[in-house]
This record gives sequence, structure tokens and C-alpha cells, in this order.
Amino acid sequence: MLINHRDYRDTKHVKAELTARAVSEGKSFFYFIAIIGFDCLQFTLVRLSTAPVPLSDWEHVDSLSTFVLTVLGLIFLFWCNGGIRGKDFVYRYFPLAFVVGWKFMVSTFAALWLC
Repeated sequence: MLINHRDYRDTKHVKAELTARAVSEGKSFFYFIAIIGFDCLQFTLVRLSTAPVPLSDWEHVDSLSTFVLTVLGLIFLFWCNGGIRGKDFVYRYFPLAFVVGWKFMVSTFAALWLC
């Protein structure tokens, strides 16, 4: 998986690679982890910067560890899928994340309701 400067600044180049189906699994994961990382980092920074009262040290650790665990978890899942030799990580990730995610959400609400 080689990433060159055109892969992150040249839209025409990326569109041509997508049209030719020439984006490798590793490069696809690079884009995926970058977007998820950017989003998660933004949420973390908003949490840390917009609190109405100063956050405790543990709240800072909690916010930052959420970001780190998200990125490390995605890297682990990519590795479990075979890494750069794997196949269809992003294709598999979103449907499975949706199914597992809503079940987790429902069970969390049920557990909170019972407690």
C-alpha cells in the first residue's frame, strides 16, 4: 500500500482510480481510518473545548481515550480482516457495524431501564 501526494490532494486522480477499480484494500482503509479519525477527533475536541464548567482530569482522559480506542479498534478490525491482504473491509464494516450497533444500543437502554 503506497500512498502518494496525489492520493490526498488530487480529486481527479482519486476519481480515476475509483473508476478503474484500482484502489487497493490498504489505500481504502487509509481513507476510511482518516475520515473516522478526523470525525472522532473533532467530537473529542468539541467535548474538551465547549464544556460549561472546567472538566476534571478524568473527563479529559475519558475523552482522549475514546478517540484512541476508536482508532486502535478500527486498526485491530482491519488486521483481523487480513490487513492489506484482506478483502472488502469497508464493504463489510458498515453493515456489520449497523447490525451490532443497534443491538448494542437496545441492550444498553434495556440495561439502564432495568437498573
